[in-house]
Amino acid sequence: MVINPKLAFVSLLTPLFFQWCIAQTEINPEKAAKLAEEANILANSGRYESAITRLEQSIKLDPENFRYPLDLAYIHYANNNYPEALSLGNKVLSMKNISDQCFQFVGNIHEKNGNPEKARKVYQQGMMQFPQSGLLHHELGHVMDQKFQDPGKAIELWENGIKLDPAYAQNYYRAAKY
Repeated sequence: MVINPKLAFVSLLTPLFFQWCIAQTEINPEKAAKLAEEANILANSGRYESAITRLEQSIKLDPENFRYPLDLAYIHYANNNYPEALSLGNKVLSMKNISDQCFQFVGNIHEKNGNPEKARKVYQQGMMQFPQSGLLHHELGHVMDQKFQDPGKAIELWENGIKLDPAYAQNYYRAAKY
């Protein structure tokens, strides 16, 4: 039997290639958390590029955790890179086990970008998932008051936020101003 040298070479490399592929898709939540901690320290000291690299690694190691792309979006937001922050924020909104703060953040980006209508829609979408959120009632009330000049609707939202989430103080503050 004659063995084709090219076929023998490919036969040897195929298992190595599959091992490499598996190594590239490693899931390691502990390592991801450690890298994210490092990223936080780096970002707080102004070393954004290094922080971004760590968070990108965290996302690869724990792709189901919404915190890492959200933290990465915050870094881009802090650097006035709103398109990238918005892209990452929108991806977060499609993930499982997110919080009302994710909707707040994405809505705030839209507001900062001068698009209050999209901000309103994001806050309303968040309120569908988190109807008891005082935070989202506050944000939607704020955009209704400041951007749509509808203080009546704003006060209604803040008062509902007080009823639904009495521990969230910002609704008391905003409602008391009127």
